[in-house]
Amino acid sequence: ESSDNEAFEELGLRVAGAVVGAAAGSFRTARTPSRRDQKRVAEAVRLIELNAERPLSLAELAGATATSPYHFLRIFRHVAGMTPYQFLLRTRLHRAAVRLRSSDATISAVAF
Repeated sequence: ESSDNEAFEELGLRVAGAVVGAAAGSFRTARTPSRRDQKRVAEAVRLIELNAERPLSLAELAGATATSPYHFLRIFRHVAGMTPYQFLLRTRLHRAAVRLRSSDATISAVAF
């Protein structure tokens, strides 16, 4: 589906990273993200939470944090424990659940 472009983009970058890592024979241990990377992820989380109602691309989020999409995806997963797309979906689902619980809106109205 065309609505899952962000998920496919993330998957493609994850596969590319795994291939490059395997080809290089580098089985590096995970290092602690730098303070700068943690701030970048926090900035991205804020951006996602402020704009969860609209499509957000991996490239847009990476650009907002001044990183490449591959590096951004890697540090986001390491710091947040999920991909940016998974975080966006979780944010949207949480908002929908709160709205369903606190309003008389129909499920279809909340979904759209």
